[in-house]
Amino acid sequence: MLGLGAIIEYAWGQLDTTTVLAVANIHVEESWVMQIGLGIEYSHSEEIFISRLRLIYELELNHYTFAPQVH
Repeated sequence: MLGLGAIIEYAWGQLDTTTVLAVANIHVEESWVMQIGLGIEYSHSEEIFISRLRLIYELELNHYTFAPQVH
């Protein structure tokens, strides 16, 4: 299964960074998702092109999906 979406992240404090990504979620198995994304990171008046590739394990609880992440 394939899903398309967007991610917007903001890191406060010293980082003061905003990240905007367009992503594709490829469901490898029932709970495992490979996420591929391209975007831009805005940090201290600088724009940096970024790509992201990660593997996510989703937990389902009462029809809600949780995907804990560590960066």
